[in-house]
Amino acid sequence: MRNTPILETIFWQHVRSPDRALDWYTGVLGLRDTGRRIGDGTPVLEVPGQGAMAVALTVTGLENPKTHGILDLRTSDIDEAHRVLTSRGENVTPIDNIFDNYYEFHVTDPEGHMIKIHSFADTGSLGGHRR
Repeated sequence: MRNTPILETIFWQHVRSPDRALDWYTGVLGLRDTGRRIGDGTPVLEVPGQGAMAVALTVTGLENPKTHGILDLRTSDIDEAHRVLTSRGENVTPIDNIFDNYYEFHVTDPEGHMIKIHSFADTGSLGGHRR
């Protein structure tokens, strides 16, 4: 691997209500508030287990697309992630088997952004999920 000056990946989620977004992304998705703030107070959240991956909840007047998920989080157990979010009353799509052992679903945040949750799983353990 070659050396690079790139230190971390920051995903910019454009939101209208940063306090509500912060509560949802930490409380529902389990991202961790690092306490770090960028610029005008934009909170930076850590994706558990990802070290150099962060999500910044920024208010700019711009919007991320709402037609598809551009923030994609991987889980070790797609069924459990889906069950937990469904049990919390979150708006989730059915689990879809996109190809081979790749499964995904989407959850919608309070501002209508779709967040993709995916997993690579043994196809035998998820036999009911098909595209």
